[in-house]
Amino acid sequence: MFTKTFSIFNSLIVTILIPILIVTSVASFVINFPLLYEYGFERYEISEYTGIDKSELMSAANQIRNYFNNDKEWITIQVTKNNIFFPNLFNSKEIFHMKDVKQLINFVFFYQKISVLLIIVVTFFTLLFGSLYSLKNLLHSISRGGILTLLIFGALAIGSLFGFDKLFIYFHEISFNNDFWILDPRTDYLIAMFPQGFFFDTTMLIGFLIILFAILVWLIPQKIGRNL
Repeated sequence: MFTKTFSIFNSLIVTILIPILIVTSVASFVINFPLLYEYGFERYEISEYTGIDKSELMSAANQIRNYFNNDKEWITIQVTKNNIFFPNLFNSKEIFHMKDVKQLINFVFFYQKISVLLIIVVTFFTLLFGSLYSLKNLLHSISRGGILTLLIFGALAIGSLFGFDKLFIYFHEISFNNDFWILDPRTDYLIAMFPQGFFFDTTMLIGFLIILFAILVWLIPQKIGRNL
């Protein structure tokens, strides 16, 4: 009775944790992926639009990634444009918005760590105290987590293809309790450097990677379970 209850409890936890782990891990990777920023600057001709050299744009992108991973409250982006040094490229509205963005990203990093820790703990206790039935049930739970991820975020990815503009606005309205995110590309470098097209491409990349890993997490544990 205890073994069965233990397995059911573990199954529920793992099935819920898997989507969190996949989504937060993919998001963390993409946020810190330098080639994504380089791709965006090239595709949307950001250097031509802003007048900032590509090397300075990449330096700014590196400073943004560093900001997301350090403990500083306020962002400082130092670049040189037309031989003029800018001690901070962003204005006060952009700085406040980036603080909000960092808080959101910190939640992503936090839940990634928590999901990893809990899955390790559940796996450890299953291997240590559980039976073969418990282990197979754990693998099935991981697989179900992959299916759940695929269903939820596959639907969101399809929705983004046909209604990204609305989803983009809804996301910001839900995530932020102010209007600092409403920026003007004519006056605000943050949105000039990262136009909506960049976020669409980023969303598609995140969606693709989530679906890819969800399929792997769905199929691989099933294969392992059949061989036990």
